[in-house]
Amino acid sequence: AQALEQLRARSLLRTLVRPDVRAALTGHPAYVDASRALLFDEAIKALPPERFIFELPAGIQTDEELIARIVMLHGRRFRFVIDEVTQVDDRFARLLPYAEMVKIDVRRAPAALLPKLSSVLKSAGKILIALGTESHADFETAFELGFDRFQGYFFARPHGGGSTRRVSAPRHALLNLLQLLAGEPTVAQLEAELKLNP
Repeated sequence: AQALEQLRARSLLRTLVRPDVRAALTGHPAYVDASRALLFDEAIKALPPERFIFELPAGIQTDEELIARIVMLHGRRFRFVIDEVTQVDDRFARLLPYAEMVKIDVRRAPAALLPKLSSVLKSAGKILIALGTESHADFETAFELGFDRFQGYFFARPHGGGSTRRVSAPRHALLNLLQLLAGEPTVAQLEAELKLNP
C-alpha cells in the first residue's frame, strides 16, 4: 500500500511540474491534497512554491519526522493549509505554526468553539476558510465570524454524469472576484481580474 501511495505521489508531482498545468493556473495558486508520500517525495522541491498550496488532511500522521519535513519545506517558502478542522487537537496544534490558512468545517465543528477559534486564528494572522458552506445561513455565520474564504455547495454544486455543465464565465468571474475581495487585494490584482471578464 505504501508503494502504491508513493507511485501516486510521484505521478501527481510529475503532472504538476508540466508547463501546461502551471499555465492553466493563470497566476492563481493550486490547492493540492498532500499525502505523506507526496510531502516526502524529493520531486516536490522542483515545484515553484508560489504556485501551490498543500492541504494537510485530517488523517495525516503528525509525528516528528513529518513536522521536520514541513519545517524544511516551509523554509523553502512552500505554503500549507490545515484541512477539515473540527476541533483543536494535537494534529492541529503541531501543524498550526506552519500553516498560512486553516479550513474549518463550520457544519461539524462545535458551534461554541467557532467564535473563539476564529478570533484566535485571525489575531494570529491566519486566513480562515469556511468548509461546508452549504446554505445562506452557513455563509452568514462564517462571514460574521470573520472567515476570509468560503467553500461549499452554497456557491456551486458539482454536475456529474454525461450531462456535465460548466459554470458560466460571468458567474465564474464573479466568484473569483468575490474571493479576491475577501482578502485585501491591490488595485493591480483587481484590474487584472476585471480585465479577464469585463
